[in-house]
Amino acid sequence: MPAAVAVLGGALVLGALVERTDGRLYVFCHTHPEIDRVTWTALALIAGALVASLVGALVLARTRPRTVLPGAACLAAVLLMLSGADATDAYGEELARAAAATGRPDGGSCEYVVPTYTATPGAFFPFT
Repeated sequence: MPAAVAVLGGALVLGALVERTDGRLYVFCHTHPEIDRVTWTALALIAGALVASLVGALVLARTRPRTVLPGAACLAAVLLMLSGADATDAYGEELARAAAATGRPDGGSCEYVVPTYTATPGAFFPFT
């Protein structure tokens, strides 16, 4: 069972990372500090899911529980963190959409390297 938790958890995390390789690109002229926090929070949740999967597998290997409940709880924690990452990314897309819609106040184009945000689809959060 520990190997199954590690493999399934790792596969879910890999799927979450692969789905983030393609998304909608938002370009805006003004920096938006909250978007950076959203990006790092989503990545931290994905990293936390990987850690939960690996630590759960190690704990299961050491304790050898008689039921599948602890393994299911580990995988539930992984899914919860991944859905939280997708929900965070959906919030980031809302922020990016609002920031991109405002543009420059005078209606001109940006005169410097513009900040961007890539919104990725979320398979673990169904409300995107």
